[in-house]
Amino acid sequence: FLFQGSFGAVLHTGDFRFHPSMIAEDSPLASLHIDHLFLDNTYCNPLTDFPSRADATTQLLSILHTLLPELCPPNASPDRGGASAAAAQHPPTRNRVILGVDTLGKEDLIQRIASELRIRILTTPERVHRWEVLELDTSALTTEEDDAWTVRIVERCRLTEKLVERYNQERPTVGVVPSCWGCFTDEGEPIATSPSFGKVARVPYSLHSSFAEMEMLVHFLRPAAITGVVKPDNNVRMHLSHLLSAPRPASRPTPPTQHK
Repeated sequence: FLFQGSFGAVLHTGDFRFHPSMIAEDSPLASLHIDHLFLDNTYCNPLTDFPSRADATTQLLSILHTLLPELCPPNASPDRGGASAAAAQHPPTRNRVILGVDTLGKEDLIQRIASELRIRILTTPERVHRWEVLELDTSALTTEEDDAWTVRIVERCRLTEKLVERYNQERPTVGVVPSCWGCFTDEGEPIATSPSFGKVARVPYSLHSSFAEMEMLVHFLRPAAITGVVKPDNNVRMHLSHLLSAPRPASRPTPPTQHK
């Protein structure tokens, strides 16, 4: 959100993931002097380094292909139109996967998984309804549960090892959370996880920017002031304040013309 007026130019990123196009020469931000930047500082720690969404997607798909080798092999051409009509006729798989995903977000990732594996992903009618409200293609999803399901979605907060272990007693099951939450200690040190049956693994797919990406954006914008939207935001002052520019002189509002 960009606000401009006598107070200057204020940019609020909201929750955001940096992309190089944001700092390209033809970016709408290139010609702006930002007086105050409100920054999504979720991972504002030099130690919190994680891959781009494209690389994290590749990592997740590689895990799924390994766990579900009976489905579309990694070198096959995916069905770019979404889950194919023949998805329900795919061969039964020895293993299955539970994805922990928030109520909203990562819809494009779910569609990519369904397209690559040529399946429909089991979910709740509530999630299907939310996709319909958002006018998204729901062909990647199904609510018809049977014992042959391969991949299903549950709310991220519900994906516990206790839940995965319960399913694992019926058929080899792995839980996967595509998120950076839980990938780092409170100090920012990475926590390594790997897919194991009856356990929950994490893939660092994030809708928030890494520290290196934040640094690139702030270096490009050179705002006069910066505030983190996640409190406390002392991490912003500690790690990014050296990239600020000098504030512009305050502009005096033009006094109203008086008529007698």
